[in-house]
Amino acid sequence: DGVTGLIAPPRAPIPFAAALRRLVGDPALREAFGAAARETAIGKFSLERVLEETAALYERLLHP
Repeated sequence: DGVTGLIAPPRAPIPFAAALRRLVGDPALREAFGAAARETAIGKFSLERVLEETAALYERLLHP
């Protein structure tokens, strides 16, 4: 919350609306959230990382 987006509690329309108002009213915040989310996605889900983690999983399964 506050790094790549905003979190509102489930079934809580007032906090959800407040978060939406904040995002609609703050283009710089939207840009910052988008940039942070992109970096997170690249770091966690790059092709190289996914391949390395998949290979490591197979290695652990084949050689416990």
